[in-house]
Amino acid sequence: MGVVPHPRGCHVVSESIPASRLRAWLERPTPASSSSAPPGMPALLRVAHGVAAALGYLHVHKVWHLHLQPASIFVEGGMLGAKVADYALGMFESCLKPAKFHRLRRCSPWNPPEVLRMSGRPVQEAAVDVYAFGVILWEMLTGRQPYADLTAAQLVVAVGYGQQRLPEPEPPPAAWTLARKCLRREAGRRPSFEQVVKMVKRLEAGDSAKEDALMAFFGIARRV
Repeated sequence: MGVVPHPRGCHVVSESIPASRLRAWLERPTPASSSSAPPGMPALLRVAHGVAAALGYLHVHKVWHLHLQPASIFVEGGMLGAKVADYALGMFESCLKPAKFHRLRRCSPWNPPEVLRMSGRPVQEAAVDVYAFGVILWEMLTGRQPYADLTAAQLVVAVGYGQQRLPEPEPPPAAWTLARKCLRREAGRRPSFEQVVKMVKRLEAGDSAKEDALMAFFGIARRV
């Protein structure tokens, strides 16, 4: 990543990523048909693991994303490698003089309640990214967009000041427990990304064990 000075401002130069954005990957058609179908749980957990690991690395170096959403996550081909983009925006904003704009302009479904209620920079910045990860995990589990029927103003009232939450998936998968912890209204009660990565690893191990048992039942050998 680099910065190119310009008379009218600075331009951020970053890596060109030949991959699909997370939203497009979730809605991609299956090879057997032209209709879209959600990826299986092993693929979802692999991508979630990659995103959590990337955010964990940033947080260790005191870098907070603060703008995390599916548009800033890219999924690469068959290996399902996840790359997180736009992570420098929060740092640039902290160095610039605050711009004057309508406070609803930056309200999004990936903002936690404490951010929706305030117009300045959040106090517990790490918890902001964890909440956004929880919303993204909910999207991956349900295939739906969060609070799609709410305007920015309604989002502030219903989620920021009210008690509206994302609905529980039916039936709730094991990964929903992790998403629910990340979506806690109290910022101090959300897990760190170090804890999130450990929980995702346990989910992956459990899912792999179930697959092994099923394959053993049908007498299918796992490919190495």
